Amino acid sequence: MSSTSERIDLGPQDTGVLIHGRHMQADDINRMLWGTPDFERHLGVVPTAVLAMLNAGPERINTISVGSGASMRDPIRFEAAVIYDVLGKRFHELDQFKPIREHPAWIDIDQRAWVGLAVHDAVLDVRARDTEQEIANAAKLFEERGITRVIQVTNRDHGMRCLDSQNNAREQELIPTSQQWSIVTDDESYWNGIFVPPIVVEPPHRGDDPTLSWNPALWTPSLVRRLLDLPPERRHRASIVIERILDISERLGTDEPED
Repeated sequence: MSSTSERIDLGPQDTGVLIHGRHMQADDINRMLWGTPDFERHLGVVPTAVLAMLNAGPERINTISVGSGASMRDPIRFEAAVIYDVLGKRFHELDQFKPIREHPAWIDIDQRAWVGLAVHDAVLDVRARDTEQEIANAAKLFEERGITRVIQVTNRDHGMRCLDSQNNAREQELIPTSQQWSIVTDDESYWNGIFVPPIVVEPPHRGDDPTLSWNPALWTPSLVRRLLDLPPERRHRASIVIERILDISERLGTDEPED
């Protein structure tokens, strides 16, 4: 396969792709990485990343960064290496997915080859141990390579958290102002026998929201943050108490809370 040096003058390569890692001990990790081809919109992280590159324009892809080193499948392979292996070894199986199979850039042999070359040259970030480090390391790598457009690919359950981590990195000036980041999520949720979708908890901000006048310490995001900051055992006990209080409140009706 061609080397990176042979790609330099072939197009405006201004785009980087960050593929966030998946914990290798997560339930049904193979489905999380690949997806379920029998369903049109059940792409795992690997086909989602490739579809994002097809949509962005294969000739514009400069560098792919794959995280991370947070977990291992076996004694010698970090999660980044596992994702890279799936990307490379199953690249020609990606037409199992209709959105990829029917994409004009996939049908075009030359553009498909561009994506394959970017996959071959992907950088594995095994130093990172969490989302924040993956973002910081990728931003630095992309800056060194003159990349100004970044596609951040993550799990559908992690999209909002990754956006929050991205914003935090920008506030800490870990992401250059020259880089424009966007997020793409895959279609496969984590599954441990019970599906509980993530929720977004915003502080009150609308003028017609009666909770806006409450003590900010009672706003839902404030309470959730305090709960999440507890050690696991204390969080478990607090959650039991909260569940009981909610059960009682639901049985009593909808009395207006006091400040």
